[in-house]
Amino acid sequence: MPSVATSAGVGPQRLRPGDHVAFFHSSEEAHERVVGEFLRQGVRRGKRVVYLGCERPRERIESYLEGEPRQDGQFQYLSLREGYLRGGRFDAGAMLTALERLIEEGMRSGARGLRVTGETGWLFEMPGWHEAFLDYEERVGGVLEGSPAIGLCQYDVSRCPESFLLRVLDAHPLLCRDGEWIENLLYTPDAGVSHGERFERRLRALRFLQTRPAAAHLKRPAAERSAGGDGSVAMLSAREGEVYHWLGRGYRAAEISRLLFISPKTAEAHFDRIKKKLGIATMGELRRHAIRHGRKD
Repeated sequence: MPSVATSAGVGPQRLRPGDHVAFFHSSEEAHERVVGEFLRQGVRRGKRVVYLGCERPRERIESYLEGEPRQDGQFQYLSLREGYLRGGRFDAGAMLTALERLIEEGMRSGARGLRVTGETGWLFEMPGWHEAFLDYEERVGGVLEGSPAIGLCQYDVSRCPESFLLRVLDAHPLLCRDGEWIENLLYTPDAGVSHGERFERRLRALRFLQTRPAAAHLKRPAAERSAGGDGSVAMLSAREGEVYHWLGRGYRAAEISRLLFISPKTAEAHFDRIKKKLGIATMGELRRHAIRHGRKD
């Protein structure tokens, strides 16, 4: 079984032209630390740096560069309407063309390369653009490859739906989680990878990022856990809670086994214990129960 990721040779000091990074942050402190270093390194190395903003104003991002000498025009901040939503809508093709133009402009200006990073918080206020944006993410690596540009795509991990997060992982060869830089060995641009293999790689990468909403759900106070659902769910162990959670997300037994690195036999044993604790007789009833109550978190 291949490792999910490795940190060997990966880090902010070792980013190379053409790199495409997904940055998952869980706090403002982590955002300022990682994005600030990414921008400052670009300025110090004579590169043009571009920030695609949304929730953080220009003044906030410029404060990341406070005290850092830079040439006129070396730093550029683009608002949501100037960047991602030109013309009031997101267009993957137009955005790719805009990125190519930024790279060309940087080269003509004599800059030693380009660093571009963008916020994605706006996406979760406008879910209608999810598919178009993911199409862009899956294609942007082709624009960056062989160019003097480096892209850092920002994601608040607490706001990313699981299905969205899995697609983001598919599109980025490098990952950063709150300052931990890793090579995503599960990334593959190969369209010929089978659905089963891609599915398994996605699940392992998701587990690596420790997106464990079921376990978090079980740690909440019992009164809160049971609100709106069956209080007996609080009786489940942490592992049973994970199984219950993924069942409620629509995953089948074999898929849950791969996700949790357990055998199908062990998964079946968990199903049996969960049914007994919840007073449920059949697997179909358990699945319906998990779908109804498992999304309360």
